[in-house]
Amino acid sequence: MAQDPRPTGAVGTIIDNDALNALLLAETKRPLLAYGEQLLLETIDGWSVVGTEGVGTVEKDGKIDICATIEKSFYVEQHSVPIDAVRALATGEKRDLADHVRRFGSRLEMNFHLWHQLTVKADS
Repeated sequence: MAQDPRPTGAVGTIIDNDALNALLLAETKRPLLAYGEQLLLETIDGWSVVGTEGVGTVEKDGKIDICATIEKSFYVEQHSVPIDAVRALATGEKRDLADHVRRFGSRLEMNFHLWHQLTVKADS
C-alpha cells in the first residue's frame, strides 16, 4: 500500500550527534546520549531540535531541552542546554523534515505535521 506523500519545504540542519553527546556530558556530568538523530529547525517560535519520531522542543530564554537517555536504557529525560552551543553543532547537512521524521503510525504523522506547520510558516 502506497503511503500518502508528506508536504515538503520544512528544511533543517542535522546536528552532529557525537558532539551533542559530548555537550550533554559537559553540561550534566552524566553519560547521556541524545535520543536518536536530531534536526535543528527554525520555527515561528524560535530555534527547535526535533528527533526522528517528531519529538522536540523550542528554545526558551537561550536554552533548549534535549531528549537524552542513559546508554542501554529506555528511560528518556530532557536536559536544558544553551541553544547557541547546539546551533554550533549543526553539520551543514540539510534535510527536509518529511525525510527526517520516520513513518510509523498516526502519532508520528501528527508530530510531523505539527512541526511542519511551525517551520513552513517561519519561512513565509
